Formats: sequence, structure tokens, C-alpha cells
Amino acid sequence: MPSLDIHLEEALSDYNEKVSDLEETGPLSELLTAYLNRGSVLMLMESYVSAITDFDAAVEIIDDMEAADGHVDPGVYVKVFEGRGQLMFSDPECMAEDYRRMVSRLDELDGTTRYYNRDDIASMCLNCAEDLIEYGFEDDVLPFLDKAASVLEGDDDPWCLNRLMETHNLRAKAMEDRGDRESAERHYGIAIEMGCGLREEGELEDLMELTMSYVCRGDIREEEGRTDEFISDHAAAIKILDLLSDRGELDDPELLVNLHQGIASALMKEGNMKEAEKHLLEAMKTGVDGIGDTMIKLGINPP
Repeated sequence: MPSLDIHLEEALSDYNEKVSDLEETGPLSELLTAYLNRGSVLMLMESYVSAITDFDAAVEIIDDMEAADGHVDPGVYVKVFEGRGQLMFSDPECMAEDYRRMVSRLDELDGTTRYYNRDDIASMCLNCAEDLIEYGFEDDVLPFLDKAASVLEGDDDPWCLNRLMETHNLRAKAMEDRGDRESAERHYGIAIEMGCGLREEGELEDLMELTMSYVCRGDIREEEGRTDEFISDHAAAIKILDLLSDRGELDDPELLVNLHQGIASALMKEGNMKEAEKHLLEAMKTGVDGIGDTMIKLGINPP
């Protein structure tokens, strides 16, 4: 058995004993922590049903303590609802409701509370924001992004700057989903500026993060009829994808094809067939099927 599995089994055995003892003697605050810790171990062991049962028990204790005007440690409180929310992938509304309950205690997390140092706070907030955006709860995202920004801003550590770039991209996506294109474009622009700076210093962790900033801002500009700016953004994204392709690190060649095709279409609408053909020929080099047929339909003879 791998050492990690042995460690988890030992931790589970310890927490089983603690839960059993505390269910008889209390106090509730310690039983709450025991349920949280055991649920977290069960989640790591992929025993999701059992983990949810423990998190449910922890939530019941939180509700009982709050009803009796008892104090619940903010780190424990947030960790319980974060853990259960992460497991509600089959019921996004329940996930969102757990994340909403976290918001009331986010301001109390200062990097010294239980379970959360500064980096943990930022990572937790970004993960929750990603989940909420993915499942269409963009209206609930901003408190998490505000909290992430509050612990990241002012620090020039590369890890913090990369996370802050992600924060701006997520804020842009949330604004875009809410129909606020102006704010979305502004935050994509901030993310691009940060990403380019990190790249120049050799400290950008994920080239695709910068690529998608260009792509998404370009999409907004295309929808607004700002063709030159759209082409500029998507061309910048293409340069990064070409670099990844040369390294053998391009996971999604269809994205590269789509960008070339989009630029070609815009150029053809402006009557610039020569430049449009160049982009279609570049798309053919990716080996993705169908590009030749597209060129023929457009009246361009493929090589």
C-alpha cells in the first residue's frame, strides 16, 4: 500500500476514535473539528458519501452553536462549507448555497486563522469562484474575488502575481457573463498586462492563462465590431499557441485553427483575401481535418 494511503488510513482511524469519544463527552466545538477533519480525510480517500455525512454532521453542530449564541471559529466554519460545497458537484445549487454561507465569515480570515494561511485563502477563493462561474452563479463570485485580491495585492511574489492575474481573468469572465462587457474588457486587459510582465521575467506559470486573456478580450472586441483590435488580440494568442506547438505542448490544436479561421473570416469581409489565405494555410499546417474543404467553399484553392 502506498505511503500516502497508509497515512490516510492511520489518520482515519485516529479521527474515528476521536469522533466516537467526543460524541459521548463533547464539547461540541471539538466534535465539530473532529467531524471536519474526518470528512476531509474521507474526501482525500474519495469516500465522498461518507465525507458528506461528516460535513452534514458538522453543519448541524454549527447551526446548533450559532442558535445558542456560541462562537464558531471562522477557519473551521469556512472549511466545513468549502469541503461540503466541493462535493456537491451533482447539485450545483447546493454547492452555491454552501459557498454563499462562507461569505459571511470571509472577512475574518486573516492568514492566521485555523486551516487558512494567506496562500490557502487565495487558492480557496479562486477555486470557489471558478466553480460558481462554471455552474452559472456569476452573481455570487465577487466576494470571493474581492477577498482573493485583498490578500494578494501589494505583494510582488511571483506566486501572488500569478494568482492575481487569475483573479482578474475570473472577474472579467464574471462581468462578461453578467453582460458588463466594458468591465470585462478592462479586467482582461489588466490580466494581459500582468501576464506579459510575468512572462518577460520568466515567472509566468501558465502560458494558456495569458492566451485565453487575449482570446476572450478579442472576442468582446469582435462582437463590438472593432475588427483591428480583435485581430490584434487573436494574433497575439496565435503567437503563444505557435510557441507551445513548437515545443510539443499544445493540447488543443483546434483552438489554434479556430483563431486562424476567425481572423481569416474577418479579413475576407474587408476584402483582404491575400492575408486571409495566409491564415487558412497556417490552419492547414495543424493537420486538423476540414480546413481544405473550408478553403474550397471560400473560393480558395488549397495547396
